[in-house]
Amino acid sequence: MAILDWPEHLRPSSMSWTLLSSGSMFESVFNKSTQTVTFPGSKWKVSMNFQDLDDFDSRLLESIIVDLDGMGGRIRMGDFGRYGVPPQGTPIISGANQTGKSINTAGWLPDRMILARGQYLTIGDEMKMVLNDAWSDEQGFATIRIGPMLRVSPAAGAPIEVQSPRGIFMLTENENGVDRKPAFSNDFNLSFMEYIE
Repeated sequence: MAILDWPEHLRPSSMSWTLLSSGSMFESVFNKSTQTVTFPGSKWKVSMNFQDLDDFDSRLLESIIVDLDGMGGRIRMGDFGRYGVPPQGTPIISGANQTGKSINTAGWLPDRMILARGQYLTIGDEMKMVLNDAWSDEQGFATIRIGPMLRVSPAAGAPIEVQSPRGIFMLTENENGVDRKPAFSNDFNLSFMEYIE
């Protein structure tokens, strides 16, 4: 299946960006104490509102909706409220079989802050948020805390994207369209969630 890319200039008028967490709570039948657990599988959800699009942008967005054809299509996009940053080096995954919320990386410029808390990065097809300011050591290695936790262990040497961090998303509904007003002013309300294979 082909994965579309969101057009860089097409930005929503407003949006909400949410994390759908994959966790559960268990309560004891004996003393009502609780335990919680988080599993891999948390994913991003985004709702977007586009108001008063002209005919050119409306045609573009309508063609994307038709191309996606409901929940069956996939599109690569990021958080429109946050911009990426130029990479401080050529970052890659350092070591295989990594899971969880911490990732060992290499290829950064040495001895500097490489990513700030709250920035995004992409590992494979997974979009993650940096949970603490990350610093490289004198050899350009850095351990970065990320969330949500990795769903797939990345290959050693895999690139890390920080300039245009994006994930793969799908529409949450099969019924999507446009509200037209006179003079070809067009409004859209769309909802997407991160796709987990």
